[in-house]
Amino acid sequence: MRCAIYARYSSDRQNDRSIEQQVRNCRKRARERGWTITEEHIYADRAVSGTSAEGRDALHQLLRAASKRPRPFDRVLIDDTSRLARNKLDLFQSVEELKDAGVFVHFVSDNIDTEDETTQDVILPVFGIKDALYSRDLAKKTKRGMEDQVLQGYNPGGKTFGYRYEPVLDPSGARDRSTGLTRRLGTAISVDPEQARAIKLIFALYADGYGLKAVAAALNEQGIEPPAAQDKRNRGNPNPTWCPHAIRVMLQNTKYIGDWTWNKNKYVRKRNTGKRVRVERPKDDWVEHKDPKLAIIDQDTWNAVQARFAGNSRRYVRGNPTPRNHYVMSGLLKCGVCGASYVVVRGSNSENIVYGCSFNWQRGHKACPNNVRIRKADIEDRVLTALRERVLNPDVVQILVEKVNEAIEEEQQSAWGERDKIDKRIASVTREIQNLVGYVARTGEVSAAIQQSLKQKEIELAGLNVQFEEYRNRRAAKKIRVEPPRISDWLKRLQDLITTDPLAARQDIAGLIGRLTAMPATQDGKAGVMLIGQPKLEGILGIIGGASNLSNGGGRI
Repeated sequence: MRCAIYARYSSDRQNDRSIEQQVRNCRKRARERGWTITEEHIYADRAVSGTSAEGRDALHQLLRAASKRPRPFDRVLIDDTSRLARNKLDLFQSVEELKDAGVFVHFVSDNIDTEDETTQDVILPVFGIKDALYSRDLAKKTKRGMEDQVLQGYNPGGKTFGYRYEPVLDPSGARDRSTGLTRRLGTAISVDPEQARAIKLIFALYADGYGLKAVAAALNEQGIEPPAAQDKRNRGNPNPTWCPHAIRVMLQNTKYIGDWTWNKNKYVRKRNTGKRVRVERPKDDWVEHKDPKLAIIDQDTWNAVQARFAGNSRRYVRGNPTPRNHYVMSGLLKCGVCGASYVVVRGSNSENIVYGCSFNWQRGHKACPNNVRIRKADIEDRVLTALRERVLNPDVVQILVEKVNEAIEEEQQSAWGERDKIDKRIASVTREIQNLVGYVARTGEVSAAIQQSLKQKEIELAGLNVQFEEYRNRRAAKKIRVEPPRISDWLKRLQDLITTDPLAARQDIAGLIGRLTAMPATQDGKAGVMLIGQPKLEGILGIIGGASNLSNGGGRI
């Protein structure tokens, strides 16, 4: 029995030792049962909540691995049900997905195994409900503690740009039983003078008529550090800059006028997308807390800024949003200087649409010096020409097809020999199973060792049959033929889609060359961009011979 392991912890008070303990418990159970741990299939999600499957990369890797053929493991060992999920729907969905792949789950501490249908149908739902109720009860207790912190004037959690946060220790010197350190009563909040100057500048500029982009550019030009600048550097961004969206949020944050009312909103996670959506709570649930000492902005400046927001809102029709324009190259272009996306920066109709680097446009020259703009018509024409002359060029296509067909021939020859080896092993394992069954029939002995041996042979036989089918399909794979009409038809269709269905045209281009990098360049004394892309093999082959040729007979190129 080949076993994978999955472990998870969610609290910032835990650490990797929690993962080690869970893995150790799983290894111990494997030794007790005589199972084998597949060392390359040990997965762990660190500091990730179990209330949703969103953001749990290791869990998704585990599920993808389980679906591979041949199957790399037969069981997943997990310390307890809450490690897999604290949401009963996610728990059942993950278990079902693994079961469909032929993989069962063994929960060590709970001593339940999904191979037992009674366990899955009766016991597992009970544990799922228990874990969900625990999560809700914990959330209620946490909320009560946060409310108490607010009423005492302490920070309930999170940090806002413009303020300092300092721990307040118990003056009696009492120790925390869990850490052994002096007990912390809460976190005191005070104004950070340097950050407060940036906040005042933001409000002053916007009140004076600057737009959000102009405010961001001004801050970046002056070299003022944006929120969490050092954290962004630590994550690999050497030049953190201000963005219009962050400034918009700040301009509407009531904390800057000393209103720290808490519990105004709650966040609800949508089941279909996994995203958290903010919903305003009833006013009766609000915990009011106003502290003039924490005000950075005076009331008059605040009122002027909010009046401008209200005036901007009235310019747009509410209830009937204007349909968004969709352009072929949106999402397919990125700046070669800073890596940001190219977006539409100017134009009101399809004739005068212009693309530019989003960082340069929204954040200014300091964020990205690439101020080169590209006309929509020009870039679409250049891309279509490049596809016709460079990617789907007859000479290039012919060489590519020859190379691919050579690879198919080599694969078929290899598959023939491997299939024969597997066929012989299938016959051998089948005889071994028949001998074991015959022995039991003659002697009536059904010891644990015989049962275990028979089960292992049956699992091996199932895996061999899957491998045999895979190699048979490889042997049956057909070679690709060049069909020039397909290429010309595809190009003509793409040219029509650019004007009739930009979203479909974008999808076709993305399938063929992915994203393009726009690098500033000069030609004949004129500034422009050089577009760099990497054609996709599977996309080209799909156009050449039809998508069905890529996988007919079950093979894959």
